[in-house]
Amino acid sequence: MLGITLKCFNCGKEKTVYVSRSLSFAFELVDITNQSGMLGEFDFNRNRALVFCDEDCCNASLTKKGTFRCRPNYKK
Repeated sequence: MLGITLKCFNCGKEKTVYVSRSLSFAFELVDITNQSGMLGEFDFNRNRALVFCDEDCCNASLTKKGTFRCRPNYKK
């Protein structure tokens, strides 16, 4: 088993999930994120997959135009 740490793009909350093989595509990451109880979203403007802990964090990362922010909101 391979452990993957999912980290919320907005608040930085982490959750470790275990998968049977490494991921190759963004849609696999979004699917695993959704199955784990977190929220996976595609950002088609910047060609990336984002992970959020819930719908509120997802909405907090949206700009007035309705696109996702460039950088995460949490402090590293």
